[in-house]
Amino acid sequence: GGQGRAWTSQMEYFYRRHRTDSRIGYAVKNLHTGRYHAEHQADRLFMGGSMPKPPIAAMLLEKRQGACSYEEFMHIVQVLDKSVNASWMALHARLTPEDEAAFKWRYRLPHSNVLGNQLTPRFYAEFFERCVNYRLAHGTELLLEGMRRDQYGFGRLYLPTHLSYAGGKTGNYGQWDHEALF
Repeated sequence: GGQGRAWTSQMEYFYRRHRTDSRIGYAVKNLHTGRYHAEHQADRLFMGGSMPKPPIAAMLLEKRQGACSYEEFMHIVQVLDKSVNASWMALHARLTPEDEAAFKWRYRLPHSNVLGNQLTPRFYAEFFERCVNYRLAHGTELLLEGMRRDQYGFGRLYLPTHLSYAGGKTGNYGQWDHEALF
């Protein structure tokens, strides 16, 4: 049961029916040991929705070597804390495909197209691992704090009580209802 909630037969049915659905991808990774516990279509590109916002903030911090302008800093805060789309676009406009390639190469991140709003479950698991273990050169604490404050995460309601929820990022709602948790 998640956070004290009972695991119902309806939840079990939904889980069993959808865990290998061709429309779904996931990667469950122990961020301490690096071991993957479960995955399905972990390398398939999916529409990211708002999920690319933290990696875009991280790419700008990398490009600026942590020395962002006040305006850029406020856009990063708005993207991470409130998921403001106007701030996302402002950060996006400051980045190029070369910035993305350099970021992914430096941190050995798997295939994705962050600027094109296409992520893989494995990319997000690896991105979280770099953040949680302070393996980014710039802005790790800012990224973590922003993701800890994400007000939209529903996954915390369904995690087993023995797993702690520290943060994450939702994509959007509707047809592409998704999120990532760490």
